[in-house]
Amino acid sequence: MEQLTTLWQYQEQDLYMDKLNRQRKSLPLRNKLIKLRDIIYEQQSLLHKLNEDLEKKRHIFNELNLEYEKLVKNLKADHEKLYSGDIKSVKQLEQLQKNAQEYKEKVMAREERLIKLDEEIEKLGVELMNIRAKAAKARKEYKELKSAYDAEMDIIKTSMANVKKQKLDLESKLDADLLKKYKSLRKDKKIVVAELVGDKCSGCNMSLPSIVAKQVKEGKQVVECENCGRILFIKKDG
Repeated sequence: MEQLTTLWQYQEQDLYMDKLNRQRKSLPLRNKLIKLRDIIYEQQSLLHKLNEDLEKKRHIFNELNLEYEKLVKNLKADHEKLYSGDIKSVKQLEQLQKNAQEYKEKVMAREERLIKLDEEIEKLGVELMNIRAKAAKARKEYKELKSAYDAEMDIIKTSMANVKKQKLDLESKLDADLLKKYKSLRKDKKIVVAELVGDKCSGCNMSLPSIVAKQVKEGKQVVECENCGRILFIKKDG
């Protein structure tokens, strides 16, 4: 039956398309690109967070520095008052000394915090620089791999386009109902058209009644396997 021969050829194109799709999804470069892409996204996210942390620390540093400068100014002013000779009483002297001591303690505390913040800012700056370098390297590697991957994909896409063309050509030669049946069966089965080998269906490997085998060999009608529902076919030599 000529229609079954054409359907067999159509199935071969489908199976080849399946193979191409597997190749497309399992290209080694594809997996490497996905890993690199994830690394780049992760680094970008980290860069964003570190930049935010750096800006916050710089903001705190600037505010703290203003406080520090104000305290130093007040401390200096109190020192000048202490040694100006304008103090009228012991109580005033004691108050000025107390204020000066408080300012001094606050100045020292601010100095410690400023030094610590400055170290943290410097550390963040170095970390940002290292991550930017890694991100730049990853982007460069991604670009190079993407170029090689695209070249491999172009070959596969060309083959896929040829398969689609072959399928369309074969579809035009197939009976509409037979093609519809094939497509319906292929939703559940990878192999729809199975060879009859002796008296066995090659799809499920079950033996069939001799009358069924005879009908397939005669090729006058479409015969399905009684067990798995596949369309049975005898491939002609040559």
